[in-house]
Amino acid sequence: MKKLILLLFITLVSCSDFWWGHDDDVNQYLVLNVENYNSYFPIIRVSLVNNEFNDLNITSGTNESFELINTPVGDLSNIDVSIEINCISDPSIVLSKSLDFSIGSAQIIILNNNGNSPNVGNCNEITVQ
Repeated sequence: MKKLILLLFITLVSCSDFWWGHDDDVNQYLVLNVENYNSYFPIIRVSLVNNEFNDLNITSGTNESFELINTPVGDLSNIDVSIEINCISDPSIVLSKSLDFSIGSAQIIILNNNGNSPNVGNCNEITVQ
């Protein structure tokens, strides 16, 4: 009887996928978080090395996270990210910034430098952090 219980215990423990999960559960993609902190104008496109996210509408006070399915190779500490902003009545503008993905994720924030401006239609006051 002791042998049967020991055999059953060894069988359960040896099925490590059953108890501990497996490597497929781990997120192996880089993650980019894009936040529109206070800009009146929505973010409509995000692009970087072999990854492009179109038809977005990230409005003021919201954010969105993106898994980079096409993971960049090489140095992850200096990856250029482009953000396209819909200026409504003017042509859209594209702002860019180099980000460090070496820890697996990075964040980019869009700010209106003059949140108290009476001229909310000025796309030139938007910056990237």
